[in-house]
Amino acid sequence: MTRLQVASWRQAYAGIIPPGYLAAMSAAEREQRHLARIHDPEPRAAYLLAEQAGAILGMTNVGPARDGDLDPAAVGEIRAMYVDPPAWSTGIGAALMRAALSHLVGHGARAVALWVLEGNARARAFYERWGFRPDGERQVVELGQAVPEVRYYRQLEDARSPGPDF
Repeated sequence: MTRLQVASWRQAYAGIIPPGYLAAMSAAEREQRHLARIHDPEPRAAYLLAEQAGAILGMTNVGPARDGDLDPAAVGEIRAMYVDPPAWSTGIGAALMRAALSHLVGHGARAVALWVLEGNARARAFYERWGFRPDGERQVVELGQAVPEVRYYRQLEDARSPGPDF
């Protein structure tokens, strides 16, 4: 899972995050963060994986919203979503999004938020196809330099049909 995240970051964030930061990333360094999330006792938090022939091709981490201006009882959050670059545009992302939204709705979410790097046009277009829209919130994360993120948000009016048909 951490190997997948590093590969995805290096491909998706080239030109957005400094090359030195991306080159220095390692799966081992990210492992402890993922282990802490996996052992999160919050029942609404989960890792959802897409695998084929025993290989993990994608992952998402979901749970209650963590932003102070959102009600975590009603708003879920997609905290991470990564697909192995060779599996981009194969439907893996759509399958992960369906699973993420279904999990959140099954745990009472009526809306979903997520953060995305402002310069990540590919991810932003994907989220917009799923009905997410920027809600005006912004933050800056330090990734070798200050990198802006925008928050996306969507209501979940009909949990049976949470996104586009693919």
